[in-house]
Amino acid sequence: MSRIHRRTAAIAAVVTLSGCAAADPNPQPVIVDPAATQPRPAPAASPAPQPAQTNISREQAEATALSAAGGGRVFDADFDIDDGLMIWEIEVLSDDLRTEHEVFLDATTGEVLAVERDDRDD
Repeated sequence: MSRIHRRTAAIAAVVTLSGCAAADPNPQPVIVDPAATQPRPAPAASPAPQPAQTNISREQAEATALSAAGGGRVFDADFDIDDGLMIWEIEVLSDDLRTEHEVFLDATTGEVLAVERDDRDD
């Protein structure tokens, strides 16, 4: 056993055995302030923005994504907040079922932030 492992084992043994010591013959009373033990309410946090609070609806985001992808069908639409920016992530499958596009839109302005294309391999 290495020196570090022996030292760690020795420390663990001392800590474990120290809990087995005899009880203090003259215990001191513990005074607990009841007010200090009451649960405190969580600090008020501002609620995370929801899709209903965006300027661009899901339907508008889907229409913009279809246009950016050159047509097809929307098969997934997700609202997300990334580094404080509200984003619609719309996934579009081409009509020929060969290409997927993932379109990222600013949910406040409707601006297309990025389009990722993935040609499906059969």
